[in-house]
Formats: sequence, structure tokens, C-alpha cells
Amino acid sequence: MAGRSVLRPRDIVDVPYIALDDTTVIRRIVDQELTAMGVQLDVAHEVSLGSAAYRLVQRGLGFTFADPVALDPELEPQVRLIDWEPRMEIEFGFFAPNRDSKPELTAAFESALRQVFAERCGTA
Repeated sequence: MAGRSVLRPRDIVDVPYIALDDTTVIRRIVDQELTAMGVQLDVAHEVSLGSAAYRLVQRGLGFTFADPVALDPELEPQVRLIDWEPRMEIEFGFFAPNRDSKPELTAAFESALRQVFAERCGTA
């Protein structure tokens, strides 16, 4: 699978699925989208943290759905992020003080966050 540029539901039905538990946003979105497509995946492993799922993937135990922003940086050379079709998206946001009184550190954090998102999501 690592050599593919895009994966679709039919490509993964027989591959061990490392799922996040159903209390996570990613799991709920994945379940909703797969159900809408009529796809049922059997869960081989279920974990409560994305970092645990990524480490199981690193060890070759299956695949997981991940957000590129959430991937542990030290795992980047050892796992492959592959685009999924149809595309699933998660909106991210953060709360900041009133823009008129934004402290310097808040502005620096916002800038760093935007840079990380751009780099990880391929829009930099």
C-alpha cells in the first residue's frame, strides 16, 4: 500500500484496520463516511490515541486513518501518508484573545500553527 498515491475503500477491505476508539473525532468521521459509502471495516486493533495507532502502523500491523497534522514528527520517515478518496476533512480551530489586544506570544503561536498546518497539509 505504501507505494500508492491514493487509496479508496475497495483497496483496504482486506487490510488490518487500526482504529481509534469511538470517542475520537477521527473515528466518528471515518465511521460516518464509511457507512455512507456502504463500506464495513473489521477492526484489527483499537487504540485511544493517534500516536499509538501510528506506532502500530510503523510496526507493520495495519493501516489507520490519520490527519497529517497529528502525525508524530519522529515517525514521518517510517510511515507513509496516502491520500484517501473520497476526501474526509476535519476542521481545526483555536481560541485567541480579541484581535485588537492580541499579545505578541499569541500572534507568534498563531503564525507557528499556520506554518505547521501549511507544511503538513502540503500547502506551504
